[in-house]
Amino acid sequence: AKGYGSSRIYNNTLTSAYFGIYSDETFGNEIVSNSIIKNTFGIMLNYTSETEIKKNKIENNKYGVVLSGDRKNAIQENNIAKNQYGVYLFNSESDAVLNNYMFKNLYGIYLTGFSNNATVKNNVVVNSQYGIFVDTSHLNDVLENKVENSMYGVYLQNCRYNKVLSNFIRNETIGIQLYGTINNVILNNTVTECTIGIEIDNAYNDTVKENVFSNILAHAITTYKTTRAKLVENIVNFAKNGIVLDSSSSNIITKNKLNNIQIGVYIYNSDFNSIENITIKEVEEWYIRSQSEHYNYVENLIFDSEKLNFSFLGKVAIKSTTVSTSPKGYTYLNECIFVNVTQGSFAYINFSYANKPYKKVTILYTTDGNNWKKPGTMNFFENIKVVAVKAESS
Repeated sequence: AKGYGSSRIYNNTLTSAYFGIYSDETFGNEIVSNSIIKNTFGIMLNYTSETEIKKNKIENNKYGVVLSGDRKNAIQENNIAKNQYGVYLFNSESDAVLNNYMFKNLYGIYLTGFSNNATVKNNVVVNSQYGIFVDTSHLNDVLENKVENSMYGVYLQNCRYNKVLSNFIRNETIGIQLYGTINNVILNNTVTECTIGIEIDNAYNDTVKENVFSNILAHAITTYKTTRAKLVENIVNFAKNGIVLDSSSSNIITKNKLNNIQIGVYIYNSDFNSIENITIKEVEEWYIRSQSEHYNYVENLIFDSEKLNFSFLGKVAIKSTTVSTSPKGYTYLNECIFVNVTQGSFAYINFSYANKPYKKVTILYTTDGNNWKKPGTMNFFENIKVVAVKAESS
């Protein structure tokens, strides 16, 4: 159909054609309860507006549903399975993809070519290589979807000002992937049983806030060549590494809670990052490990464990660290605070200790690994060649 409006296409079986249903420059149509199988394009809408695609069975096509140059269409309550692209939006505006069940598509939902202001909500996407993929498209909302058993749960590439909100993502290789992105918001998602929770790659000024990452095999949150990201108030439970910064600079990591992890924060070849107000509990190896030769800033950390190890290669600034669990006796390794910096590097350290009033705690430091000294003034020292720090309680 071309140039018409208010058509209703329903209860048809359409199979083995180039187009199952094709509409060009129409408006106000309804495409309802059709079986569309083994076509090149299952449903193709070109420069079409205000059309509803609802309750169709769309299977084994190359493209399940395609919207090109369209406005204000709704794709909802369809069963879309075993297509190369389940839903494909190109250069479209203000479309809605709602309440669909999508199974075994290569790409579940794919937005590209400046498909802007779309709402992708409450879909179930299972066993796709890419669950929801947003490429070169802006100002979209991806919210309250359930994505499981894919290689990538939600993938944002070369796009700006998108919001990924309140999604449940499980059993992916990478739960959420950002690549070449600017000013996107990842908020209040649950990511579980993935190899990597979220990977932020070559990005600028994205915000990752109030997400929960659990049972992560490798990194819960990781950045690569990323600048000015804000990682705020995320919770990590059971992961190999909590937060990893690789070749990244000027990022802000604040108010995160890391529990039951092997390494809390791992900094590699990164500089001028600010790590503040993190609560770290139950770590197997290192609370913070740095293999960067440049300055990073660590402030207002709260630790709740008897194993409190740090490792710094290069320059670091540590300030205002609070330990809430008593170290045992005079043994510092694996039970008390331990800061390890390369000889010749400088550290700025200010440790305080939250302990019961009747227990005495002494903070000591060493510059040679053998002779322990008390700081000259109230647990404070600056620009000393520090090898290790320990806390002792009597």
